[in-house]
Amino acid sequence: MEDKYFKAIEDRNAAVMSRNETIKEQDGKIKEQGGKIKEQNGKIKEQNAQLTQKDAQLPQKDAQLTQKDAQLSQKDAQLSKLIQKLKDQGLSDDDIAQLIK
Repeated sequence: MEDKYFKAIEDRNAAVMSRNETIKEQDGKIKEQGGKIKEQNGKIKEQNAQLTQKDAQLPQKDAQLTQKDAQLSQKDAQLSKLIQKLKDQGLSDDDIAQLIK
């Protein structure tokens, strides 16, 4: 009877120790995952900072594009005037195309 009692206690102790080992392993995995999450959060914050910086540059880039568009429109108008002057001087479309190339 005493052997059965001690056997039950030993079995219970073995089960508790096994559970404790499982818990320790799971705690280690959780800590490892926590570290990975912190690392990923750091990367996300860095990417957000970069995106914020790029967002701040967008209005400036948009203004530059608008300015380039205006310059192109002006150049187109100048080219149209030049083409018209050349036509007025009697040049054919083919001759003008050769000159513009």
